[in-house]
Amino acid sequence: MLLLLISTLINFSCTKEGPAGPQGSPGPQGADGNANVKSVTINVASGNWILSGNTYYFDSYISEITTDIINSGSVQIFMESTTSTGVWLTMPWIEYINSSIFSTYNFNHSWGKVRIFKVDSDITPPSNPGVRKFKVIVISSTTRMSNPNVDYTNYNEVKKAFNLKD
Repeated sequence: MLLLLISTLINFSCTKEGPAGPQGSPGPQGADGNANVKSVTINVASGNWILSGNTYYFDSYISEITTDIINSGSVQIFMESTTSTGVWLTMPWIEYINSSIFSTYNFNHSWGKVRIFKVDSDITPPSNPGVRKFKVIVISSTTRMSNPNVDYTNYNEVKKAFNLKD
């Protein structure tokens, strides 16, 4: 009886494939993107900087910075020049105030967050950084290793290599 039941199930549960349906014509090929490289723009108003001791800083939450990125990927940050719109400066960046004092813009990152900060070389509180624009580029380790000829300190080259949108 059991054998008859199994035989019936096997015969009636298998079906033949029907003919393929009509296919439409494919659309034009889109530009290649890269799911393993993310770009985030941060606009910081002068009132959003926080002064702590001799450092101004700003925290931004970036969900693309995951444990995998921290362990083996890369985070690059570029700051837009205040004198030339569209010119991106590689961080850390040094601005000379005069012949003996300079300001350093730098960053650190942790899971889901970047901190951008400014400190002056004379260890006194710096002036407020004012309105600033930053690009945070998050790159997986496999993407970085498979693209060894990209200059990761040049925003325009990174943007071109990975088809990033402004």
